[in-house]
Amino acid sequence: MLVTTIQQIQKHFPTVYGMNDFDLFATYVEGAERWLRREVLGPDLYNRIELAQEDTANAPLVDFCRKVISLKAGTVAIPFLDLILTTNGFAVASNKNVAPASKDRVNRLIDSTKKRYYEELEELFIYLEENDETFTEWKASDAYVLTYDHIVNSAIEFSDYVFIDKSRLVFSKLLPSIRNIERLELPKHISKAFTAEIIVQQKDDSLTPANLLILDELKAAAANLAMADGIDALSAVIDEKGISRAYVIGQKSFANEDRLLVLQKHFTKLAMDHMGQVVKVLDAAPDNYPTYRDSEVYQAKIAGYEGHQNSEDSSIFVSA
Repeated sequence: MLVTTIQQIQKHFPTVYGMNDFDLFATYVEGAERWLRREVLGPDLYNRIELAQEDTANAPLVDFCRKVISLKAGTVAIPFLDLILTTNGFAVASNKNVAPASKDRVNRLIDSTKKRYYEELEELFIYLEENDETFTEWKASDAYVLTYDHIVNSAIEFSDYVFIDKSRLVFSKLLPSIRNIERLELPKHISKAFTAEIIVQQKDDSLTPANLLILDELKAAAANLAMADGIDALSAVIDEKGISRAYVIGQKSFANEDRLLVLQKHFTKLAMDHMGQVVKVLDAAPDNYPTYRDSEVYQAKIAGYEGHQNSEDSSIFVSA
């Protein structure tokens, strides 16, 4: 394990300074480490740094990992640590020196801890990207493929095209929409095979000059399409209790349905404008893009296909 003492947790999650028993946190830390091993680092890199975590060469990565583990564990642990089970049922922990925190304060702590966790997770990914030649096990792992198998691969990059304040939390909520766009919408314009080619070349750092020429416009199109598709996901909470609107009383009011429709149309128009620029380049020199040239999309186009339509079978269909 990378986090084995309460002091390591306290360094990154100072709210636990009143605790001295690591065992109270152990189960949450173990869960966070399993997640980090499986979803972020991959087993090979995790095992490597776990065995050599005292090596100074690994110190920056270990520190990033300990931050993420501690904050993720804290986010999960807070609701459980807030209550104690007695013979008379659940009670709020209290003594003559310390009064229990209010529900609002506990909720603010959960929210701020979760925000910091996602910020540090984004920083961890940036560090791994900047040092991928050192941590070769990461790029060879399934965790890397799952994270970087997209046109737009990070919250920071997404914010270059659609402002989400570089929030990893928002980006995570949009990932299903990004996948939908790559599988269902982009292929309508540039073909499934060419979409896959761009993703693979970007992941392998092997983009051809021709593909690099259209990459920025394609990322802009994908990000705006994903936002148009993901507006509902960002404006609603879906959990075991059902579906509810994401109101935050006293802070930010939820946009009404008319405003959401305006936003959806806005992002869709921007996406189509950027996609138009991509297709313009492709159609002007199809021989520079043989995968696209030989695709059913281009062949149908030169046979008289009218192009993308705003049809009801589209995941980003917008009614008039």
